[in-house]
Amino acid sequence: MQRIFISCLLFCYFNIAWAHSCNELSKNTAPTDRFEIMNDGVVIDKATGLMWSRCALGQSWDGVQCLNYETSFFYLEAVEQIELLTLAGFDSWRMPNVKELSSIVDRNCREPSVNFEIFPGMHSRPYWTSTKSNNYNIYGIDMANGNFYPMSEIYQSPTLFVRDHTQ
Repeated sequence: MQRIFISCLLFCYFNIAWAHSCNELSKNTAPTDRFEIMNDGVVIDKATGLMWSRCALGQSWDGVQCLNYETSFFYLEAVEQIELLTLAGFDSWRMPNVKELSSIVDRNCREPSVNFEIFPGMHSRPYWTSTKSNNYNIYGIDMANGNFYPMSEIYQSPTLFVRDHTQ
């Protein structure tokens, strides 16, 4: 019984210690008022003119939150799935490049490093971008800290999707 109690205590401690947090003394780099929240699971970034899905590929928006855990895909599989996608009446979605995905990283937040009010379904793990690195890999962004690095195409990872709002 004591072992179960200690296990539960440690589980709760580590889940709280690694929960999403933002430094309230610093200015957010992706504040909520930068985004126009639409009713259909998308947001418009007024700074970049991009329309974003609020949920990752494999999740769905219920009007309040993202349902399900995001699906991890091989790179080419993710590209194909996004090409088949229709959301908010648009079928012109694509995988974001590294600059675009970096634009929603909130350097003031950790675990994940995004504005959780805008992207409530994101987790602290690498997300695909469409940007190729110079060694035949694809850049991913680790949403735990917002850093990007090359990932092999055979790695499975989730992705957000984006479109130009003016299309």
